[in-house]
Amino acid sequence: MLKRLMLAAIPAVLAATHAFAAYPAWQPDTYYAAGTIVLYNGHDYKAVVSQTDYTGTGWTPALASLWTDLGPDTGSTPSPTPKPTATPVPTVTPTTKPTTAPTPTVTPTTKPTATPVPTTAPTPKPSATPLPTATPVPTATPAPTATPKPSATPVPSSCFAQWDSSRSYSTGDKVTYQGLNYQANWWTTSNPASDSGSVGSGKSWLMIGDCTGTTPTPVVTPTPVSGGPTPTPTPVVTPTPVVAGVPNKPTMQIQNYNHAGDFPIQWNIWSGNTATSWELYENGSKVQSGSVPATTGAQTGTIQVTGKKLGIYTYQVKVINSAGSNLSDAAYTTVGAASLISVAQWDGDGQALQQTVALNSSSVVDLSVAGVSSPSFTVASNNPAVATVSVSAGKLTVVARAPGRAGIRISDASGAVRLIGVRVKNADGSLPGVPNYLSLGTVSDDTATSLATLQNFGNGDLNTRSDFRYVYLNGGASVPGNTSWCTWTTIPCFRETSFIRESKKLGMIPILVFYNIADGGESYPTDLAHVQDATYMQAYFKDWLNVITIANTEAGDDPVGYVIEPDFIGYLMQNSGLSADQITARVDQAYASGVLTASDPQFPNTVSGLVKAVNYIIQKYSKNAWYGWQINVWSDAQSGASGQGLMHITDASEHGWANGRPYIAASAQRVANYYNTAGITSYGASFISFDKYGYDGGAAGNSKWQFNADHWNNYLYYVSTLHAALQKPVVLWQLPAGHVNGSVGNNPYTGAPFATLGNNSSKHYEDTGPTYFFGDTFSASPSVFAPSYYATNAAGDSKIGSSGSNIVWGNHWAEARDAGVVTALFGAGVGDSTDNIGLGGQQLTDDHWWFVQAARYYNNGPTPLK
Repeated sequence: MLKRLMLAAIPAVLAATHAFAAYPAWQPDTYYAAGTIVLYNGHDYKAVVSQTDYTGTGWTPALASLWTDLGPDTGSTPSPTPKPTATPVPTVTPTTKPTTAPTPTVTPTTKPTATPVPTTAPTPKPSATPLPTATPVPTATPAPTATPKPSATPVPSSCFAQWDSSRSYSTGDKVTYQGLNYQANWWTTSNPASDSGSVGSGKSWLMIGDCTGTTPTPVVTPTPVSGGPTPTPTPVVTPTPVVAGVPNKPTMQIQNYNHAGDFPIQWNIWSGNTATSWELYENGSKVQSGSVPATTGAQTGTIQVTGKKLGIYTYQVKVINSAGSNLSDAAYTTVGAASLISVAQWDGDGQALQQTVALNSSSVVDLSVAGVSSPSFTVASNNPAVATVSVSAGKLTVVARAPGRAGIRISDASGAVRLIGVRVKNADGSLPGVPNYLSLGTVSDDTATSLATLQNFGNGDLNTRSDFRYVYLNGGASVPGNTSWCTWTTIPCFRETSFIRESKKLGMIPILVFYNIADGGESYPTDLAHVQDATYMQAYFKDWLNVITIANTEAGDDPVGYVIEPDFIGYLMQNSGLSADQITARVDQAYASGVLTASDPQFPNTVSGLVKAVNYIIQKYSKNAWYGWQINVWSDAQSGASGQGLMHITDASEHGWANGRPYIAASAQRVANYYNTAGITSYGASFISFDKYGYDGGAAGNSKWQFNADHWNNYLYYVSTLHAALQKPVVLWQLPAGHVNGSVGNNPYTGAPFATLGNNSSKHYEDTGPTYFFGDTFSASPSVFAPSYYATNAAGDSKIGSSGSNIVWGNHWAEARDAGVVTALFGAGVGDSTDNIGLGGQQLTDDHWWFVQAARYYNNGPTPLK
C-alpha cells in the first residue's frame, strides 16, 4: 500500500542549560537580532541575521544556516551590576509654632534629583512619589527647647560604575561612560559610545540619561522660634509646579520582545521640565494621546499598542506642556517575520505580501531599510517573463510583461532581505488564475532550507522557480489523542497561515494536501472506523471549515489548491466489495457541527454523501478554491495485474504490449466508475489527481517501482482513459524527485557532473519519472538496472533512443498534456525518497537536478494547454 511522507514538524527540543553558561539558552518563538549569541546543546551560536525561530518549523541553531557555531560554551557569566535603589523623597516634619512670632511663610521643600528609572525589559510603570500632605499648624504650646539644625541629607549620585573594557555585561546591566548612562540590551563587551542606539536598532547598548555626579542642595528642617502670641491656624498649601519651558526630550522603549501584534511602549522624562500630556506617532501619524499628572522630577508613562499586522512600525512619543513640546528619537519594531526593508507605496496596513499591477504597466516605488541611512539594493525576479525588475537610487522599477505571478527578491548590503509577490492582471483586467500552460510544482515546507531553495532567484539554469508548492495538513481530526497539524505550531494552525503567506511572497500558488480521515497511520480499517465515528466526523467537518476560513483570510482572492484525502477511496474500492453509496459514513455530523444547516442539501450517511458534502463545503465557503480528489492506480483489485502492478502488464513476461493495453483501459474504466459513484466530480470539483506509487524506484530495487519508458507510456494511457471518462483536468501529484544516474553534462551549480544517487541510503535513490517528463541523456551507470532496461521501447516511442553508449529520453510534456494533464507536482512520497528542495531543514539530496530541469523547461517555453 502507498505510504506517505508525513511532513509534521517535530517541535524543537529546548536546549539544556547549565548553571554557569556564558550566554542565555536559545528559545523558540523568540526574536534574536543579528549578532546575538545563545547557548544550544552545549555550544554557543551567533545569529547571522535577525530572526525568530518559530516552533513547528524545525529551526534550531544547529540545523538552520542562519546561525554560526562558535564552538563549546565558555561557561563564565559575570555577576550583574546591582540595580540602584531610588532614594525616596523626604517627608517634611511639622514643628510647633511659637506663641509670639508671626506665622512664617512656608517654603516648598526641595525635591532631590530622582535616580533614573531603569529601562530593563519589561519595566513596570513606577508609582509617582507623593508630595507631603498639607498639615494644619497646631495651636501653640509652651515654647520647647530649640531643636538643633539638622545636617543636609545627601542624595546619591545618578551615575553608575564606569564602563570597564576588560569585562562583559549581561542584559540589564547599567554603566556610565563619558558622562552618559547606558543599559545593556544583551550580553556584550562592546564600547557603549560606539554600539548604542534606539531599541530595535540592533545595538548592544541603550543610552538612558545623563550622569551629573553632583550633590543637590540639602533639605533642611526649619528651627522653631520661642515666644509670641497664639496665631490662628493657617493650612500649609502645596505649591503648583511652575512651567519653566518645554518638556525635556523623552526617551522611549518599545517592549515588543516577541514581535507580536500587541505590545507596550514606555517613555520617560528623567529630569528637568515635565509634561502635562503625550502623543504617540506611528509611521509619522498620530495614533494615541493622553494626559500626565502634574508633578516635578522624573515622569514616565506606558502606552499599549494592539492589533498590529505583519510589518515594520516606527514610533515616536511627543511630550507637551503649555510652553511647547518635545519629541523622542524614532525607533522601530517588527511584527511577525517582517523584513526591515519597506516598499513605501505598497506597504499600507502592515507589510505587503503581494502587489497587483496592470499588464504592460511600469511601477516605480521607494525602498528603505530600517536603521540604515544609505542602503544599497540589489533586486531579482524569479519569473522575468511576467515581471522584470531593476533598482536605482533607492527606487524599484517593476515592468509587467505578461499575465501571471512572479516573486521579487530585494536585498540590501546590510543583510536585510525582502520577498514580495507580484500579480500581473490579464489583458481584460481580471486577476490571473492557474497558469494556461502545463505548470510545475514541488513539495515544500517553511523550514529555512526549503524556503532558501525557493528564494534563490538565480539566472537561467540557476533559477528555482515553480508555479505551485504543496504541503500536508494531516495528523487526523482535532479529537483527543490525535496530534493534528493544528497542534504543531505555537500559534494554532500557523502551518497553513505561514505556508500561504510565504507562497504569495514567492509568486506561487499554495496547494494543501488535506489528509485527515486517517490519523497518524493509514489503512482500510482505520478509515472505515473514522468515517463511522460521530465524534470524529463532527471534528472533521469543523476542521474543513477552519482550513477554508484561514485560506480565505490569508489568500483573499488568490487561488488555494486542495488535494483531498489521498488513498481513502482507493482503500474502500480495493477492500470493501461495496460501492461508495453502500458504505456508511456519519455525514449527519456536518449538520450537528453547524458547518451545514437545514437550508443546505441533505447528504445521506454514506461515503458518497461524505464526498459530495466535502465538495459542497469547499464550494460554499471558499473564495477561490482549486480542488480535486486523489485516485489510486492500485485501487482496482480485479485489474488482472501480477505482483509487478498494472503498468507492467504489457511486459513480455506478462501479456505483451498489444495484449496488455486493453487490461489497462478496462481497469481505468472500472476505477472511473467507482470514483464517479463516490461523487468526486460533484459541486464544481476542479480536477482529478494521480500519484505514481509515492516511492522512488531505487529505494525498492525492483522494476515494479523503477519504471522504464514503456511503463510511463502505460501510465499516461491510464490517466488519459480516466480523464476521458470523468471529464476533468488531471493533476499528477507526488511524482518522485529522483532521476537516472549518469546525466550527460555538468551541474551549473558546481561545474561538475551531477552527484550519483547511490540507491543505498535514505534520500539518495534513483527514479525515472523526472527523467521521462523532463527528458535527459544519461549513461545509467551506476544504476539499479542495466542500461538495456532503460532502452526498452515496445511502445515504439519516437522520443526513446540512444547517442553512442548513452540513452536518450526526450521530454514527454506534450504527451502528458494530450492525456489531460494540466499540472505536475513533484516531491518525496515517503521519508526515504529523494529530496529536491530541503524538507524539514535538511539539505536537498538530488544535487539540484530537478530545479535545473525545471528552469530549462521554463526558459525554453512551457508546454501550452489546448
